[in-house]
Amino acid sequence: MKLMKRIHRSLSKVVAGIALLFVSGFGWSQEAFRFADLPWGLSQAETSAHLQARGYEFLYYMGDGEWMAFGGEVFGFEASVVTLGEKLAPDHPTVKLIVVTHTSDHAVRYERFFEAEDVYDRLRAALVDRYGQPDGSSRSFTDPYWRGDGYETQAVENGRVDYYAYWIRDDSSYLQIEIDTDVDVVVTYEGPGWAAEYDRLQEESTSDF
Repeated sequence: MKLMKRIHRSLSKVVAGIALLFVSGFGWSQEAFRFADLPWGLSQAETSAHLQARGYEFLYYMGDGEWMAFGGEVFGFEASVVTLGEKLAPDHPTVKLIVVTHTSDHAVRYERFFEAEDVYDRLRAALVDRYGQPDGSSRSFTDPYWRGDGYETQAVENGRVDYYAYWIRDDSSYLQIEIDTDVDVVVTYEGPGWAAEYDRLQEESTSDF
């Protein structure tokens, strides 16, 4: 599933961001990272009710039932909201949330990068306004591409563009925005409980070796 590939791909940048914490330091604002004012640790039923009350449509469960997918809209583009609950807990309390704004759906391929860049800039500005300046960020093209060469969308798809920003809290919660290689804008929220769940999932994935 395309959406699940996005989720797995986001983990590598999250780990890299945490590694850079000791270089960049913490952001000045310690407001909790929340999407749609969703508190961390709610049960799946509570999370679903909260998001639906905010206008997001429940779509389906994923994985072994610990993932939930919702549909919505951001700046006129279709958006997917995916939540992850603790896998082994009976009510799967929410520890992670990903929002994907599907700017790649723009009909004109050449313009997809510029649509993504516009949405990225607007969402990044909103996050800065709420949480302060990011702990790390990048806005760059890698040779042989550059902004203005007419191949911006191709550069993104080939992984030669780094547009991202991230925030880290001293309770290990994490927030990141990026333009991914699908030319979509992805915002990842991770609550204080995600670090322990990530470690458990890593241990589970290597338990047979």
